[in-house]
Amino acid sequence: MPQKGLLILKYTYGEDGNPYSNIKVGKASGRVYGTVGGAVVETEQTVEAAVYTFGGQPVKRQRIGAGTTRIPLPVGFYLITLNGTGHKVIVK
Repeated sequence: MPQKGLLILKYTYGEDGNPYSNIKVGKASGRVYGTVGGAVVETEQTVEAAVYTFGGQPVKRQRIGAGTTRIPLPVGFYLITLNGTGHKVIVK
């Protein structure tokens, strides 16, 4: 029986035996990096951005225009998707 507060993750496995998800991880949609107090998104076009904790909880979703945008976030690890492509970010 799981303990209170224990997070149980469910993975889907491919034919090769490796786990996978439906979020692509890469740099195709722009550049994303963590800074002190937030994350910075640099894109050449308008994108749909979604921020998730590493535990999968949605934090915020917003449309970001071309250029550089700062997203204020508390300290932690995040997955930020730009048009469905995920970027791992550490906020200090």
